[in-house]
Amino acid sequence: KIPMGGVVARAKAGDDLGGEEQVKSLVLTCKSRFTKTQFAGAAGIYNLLCTSSEEDRNSYFDETVVTAICPLTTSKSFEVSDLAYRILVELSKISSCQKGFLLESDWEIIMASLQKDSVGAKEFALEILFNICRLDNVGPKILETRNVSILVDISYQSNTENRPHSVHFATRALQLILAACHGRPFPHASVDNLLSPVLRILHSTTTTVVHKALAAELLARICEDPTHHHLVVHALSGTALPRIMPLMSLSNYEVSRHVAAAIARLSSSPELAQPLLRAHAPAALATLFRRGSPDLLAHALEALTALASTPEGRDAV
Repeated sequence: KIPMGGVVARAKAGDDLGGEEQVKSLVLTCKSRFTKTQFAGAAGIYNLLCTSSEEDRNSYFDETVVTAICPLTTSKSFEVSDLAYRILVELSKISSCQKGFLLESDWEIIMASLQKDSVGAKEFALEILFNICRLDNVGPKILETRNVSILVDISYQSNTENRPHSVHFATRALQLILAACHGRPFPHASVDNLLSPVLRILHSTTTTVVHKALAAELLARICEDPTHHHLVVHALSGTALPRIMPLMSLSNYEVSRHVAAAIARLSSSPELAQPLLRAHAPAALATLFRRGSPDLLAHALEALTALASTPEGRDAV
């Protein structure tokens, strides 16, 4: 438990109050203009979160608590802002509170946290978004052009930094985008912003295998929609396409599977038929036959069948 600052805490949240009344009292305390009082209120809420059962959490806490705590993340006091983030991570796991993060003012505070230099603020904001990303209204908000750009930039930038938190940030940001697009189409404008960083992650020699697999899965998801194919064709121009072909031969199954799926979906695009042949796609796809995986075999056959539909492609196949 966190010490609550003596007199203020006892006056504002006596143990004689019931849970719901105690939360209401603590929320008022958090709205004080005095840092010590804010900390006392936040500490009381955090202690109550830690000691309440799951049933009591759903009963005591709601979106009004989220709205009271979010502004405290901008406090000049590190103790207050750090505690506020920890509370928000816990609140984001409670179904009765989750809708509070969708209020415009609260949502903006979380998105602004992703852009702070503070490692802690970024980490807490990513966890909060990950906890609520399955909500019906959250996915479309995450997939908005600006928000997708923020997340994919975090993923790419973290990949270039050699710091302990970097791998977690890099993978978590892509996991968020993938979770947000589950069962819904990608907005066209967001795809345009995503492709370049995703390909840079795939081309990078310093990317972890897990990070590469997530980027490959994102590319495969984008390629599912034929309306995005002309954007993908443009992004894969020049050396970009030949550089992703060897990824199908990687020993990591997830990377191979998602890259093969992307190639299979793109192979039916007339604009990519020639570039795929120039990039020696048939030879790369043929290596998948030896892997013994039904998924990889299915992707290879789908792509080779599409490529063989032209005389030039038939010769290569």
